[in-house]
Amino acid sequence: MHLIQSWKDGHSGRGSSALSRRAYLDITHRPVRVALTRLLLGEHCLAVALLRHPTRTHRRVERHDRLCRFGDGAVEDELHALFTCRGSEVLVQERDRFWKELRDRGLESEVRRLTRFEGGSRAVALLTEKVETATVLAWFGDKVLSIFKERQIYRMY
Repeated sequence: MHLIQSWKDGHSGRGSSALSRRAYLDITHRPVRVALTRLLLGEHCLAVALLRHPTRTHRRVERHDRLCRFGDGAVEDELHALFTCRGSEVLVQERDRFWKELRDRGLESEVRRLTRFEGGSRAVALLTEKVETATVLAWFGDKVLSIFKERQIYRMY
């Protein structure tokens, strides 16, 4: 729910309520729409979600200890995976393609500004306002999650 927190607070950028229908739900390719929805709702393969609850074999891990599996010492959350992790060359290449796609649509500078100065969740809200940009984010998010799934999650204990 971290990524949609600004929607709950009424700051989605559209001035609409948290219960409004979102454009990303109109993405036609179901697998990427589902991947984006899971990313937005916090139900995915990243450590921030997987280590949230205890299992039979592992105890719950505090958020600050849910570290990136690529070893950079940051919390492995959605914004880190999408915008800042540099632990995988494939991930960095995919992110470069994502920025190019946004540049081609005239959105790169605004999204980078929101990512840098407002924590990133506002950038995600902006990208999900229109189905065209939500589709770009969905494809990128799906690729990011696939890259993270390929590597075993980091557990301190």
